[in-house]
Amino acid sequence: MAAGILLVLLGLSYVPPSAVPFMPSLTLGTPVLLVVNSLFFLYWLLGLSKKCLLSFLILLICSPFLSSFVQFNLTDGEQGVNKKMLKLLSFNSHYFNSYVTGKSFKNSFLKIIKEEQPDIMFLQEANLEVFDKEFEAYKYREATVTNGRAIGANPILSKYPIINHGSVGMDNVHIGRNALFVDVIIDNDTLRCYNAHLTSYRLAKEAEELQEKGAKTIVSQLNKVFIHQENQINIIANHIKTSKYPVIFCGDFNNMAFSYVYKEVKKAGNLKDTFVEKGSGFGATHDFNYFPTRIDFVLVPNEYEVLSHKVLKTKKWSDHYPVISAIAL
Repeated sequence: MAAGILLVLLGLSYVPPSAVPFMPSLTLGTPVLLVVNSLFFLYWLLGLSKKCLLSFLILLICSPFLSSFVQFNLTDGEQGVNKKMLKLLSFNSHYFNSYVTGKSFKNSFLKIIKEEQPDIMFLQEANLEVFDKEFEAYKYREATVTNGRAIGANPILSKYPIINHGSVGMDNVHIGRNALFVDVIIDNDTLRCYNAHLTSYRLAKEAEELQEKGAKTIVSQLNKVFIHQENQINIIANHIKTSKYPVIFCGDFNNMAFSYVYKEVKKAGNLKDTFVEKGSGFGATHDFNYFPTRIDFVLVPNEYEVLSHKVLKTKKWSDHYPVISAIAL
C-alpha cells in the first residue's frame, strides 16, 4: 500500500495543482513515503524475503526522486579547477533579523561573505539600503519593488557587470511575491540570473500552533498556496524560455523537489540542481522542527560542471539557511 501511495504522489508532481485542486498538498508526504519504502526494502532484505524485490523495483523507479531527497557526495571539487569558477549564494534573509530574537545578524552574515567570497548573491526578503559600504566588492546591484511594500525584496548583487535587468511580473499574483532577472557578463560569457520567491505556506513551526489550526484548515491553505505557486511558475517558465543566454535560477520556492513548480523551472531552463550534483545528506535549507526540508534551490545550466554545494546551518538567524554553490564555466 505504501508503495502504491508513493507512486501516486510522484505522479502528482507532474500534474498542475489546479488540475487536482484537492490533492496537491499531498505531495508534501513524498519524502516520508520514500523513507518508509526504503525501510520496507531493508526489512524484507534482512529477512531474506522475496518481497524485497518489489520494494527494490519501487525504489529503482523512484531513484530520480531519491537523489533529490538525499545525497552522499563526500568530495569537494573546488580544488585544482582549471576552468573559470563562479560561486553563488542564495539566502532568504528575513531582512537580516533573527526570527527567534528579532535582533539583527547582519554583521555575522558579513563575516560569512568575507570568508566565502561568493561572486553573485541572490537574496530574498532583503532591502539593499540595509547595506552601504559593507558590500563594496559587489558594485553591480539590482532589486525590485514589490507592490510598493519593500524596496529590494529580491535583490541580486554581483561582482560582474549587469548589462540588463527587469521584473518578471509576478507582483500581481498573490501576496506581492516577485522575481527579478539580470544579465551578467563574465569574461566572454553572458548569463541570465533569476532570483525568485514563491508564495509561502505561512505555517507555524510549533506543533501546538499547527494543532490549533486543524488538519482540514491546513490542507485547504496548502492547496491554495500550491495553485498560486503554479500561476507564478507559469509566468516565470515562459520568461525563462525567452532567454538567449544560459540560465541560473535561485530562490526560495516554498516547495520541495517533489513539486510541480520545481520540475517546471528545471524543464523550462534545461537546468540541474547543484544539491543533486554535489550535495550531501538531506540538504535541509529551512529550520523546520519535524523533518529535513529543502525548499531553497540553486539551479544551473546542464552543460556547466557543479564543483560544490553546501548549506550553512546558521541557527537563530533567518528561518532559512544560506545555500552556497560553485560551478565551472
